[in-house]
Amino acid sequence: ISECLVGSEMCIRDSYHIAHLYTGPVLLLHAENDEEVPYQSSYWFRGMFEDSKLYFIKGATHGFKEPGVATKAGKYVAKFMKDNE
Repeated sequence: ISECLVGSEMCIRDSYHIAHLYTGPVLLLHAENDEEVPYQSSYWFRGMFEDSKLYFIKGATHGFKEPGVATKAGKYVAKFMKDNE
């Protein structure tokens, strides 16, 4: 996987072969303005996991480096962790 191009079809297929083995709860956070990974990838992964949540982080680009974005993402992570203790 480390050799694939992020967001490429090949990378997504390789990720599937590993990810589909996981059966626990999954949190997917996707930047609303992600310029590297297409948003369809997150929908695809959400469909693969029975117990998954997908959130798009408003105002974010890939890496969540914009002011306040990490805090927004952190709130989703904190809630997910609390809900899945």
